[in-house]
Amino acid sequence: MIHHYDSEDKVYISVDCIIFGFDINQEELKLLLIKRDFEPKKGHWSLMGGFLKKPKP
Repeated sequence: MIHHYDSEDKVYISVDCIIFGFDINQEELKLLLIKRDFEPKKGHWSLMGGFLKKPKP
């Protein structure tokens, strides 16, 4: 998996958002996910987020 990020900075810090909701009618806890449209793991479900990048000088 790491080879997918060869062009990125070598600082691997990521931030993911976990967003919950509660459906009062169905009494269910919900979790917001996205379907990835990029590699790695294209087509799989994922939390929203991504890698942080170094600021430009």
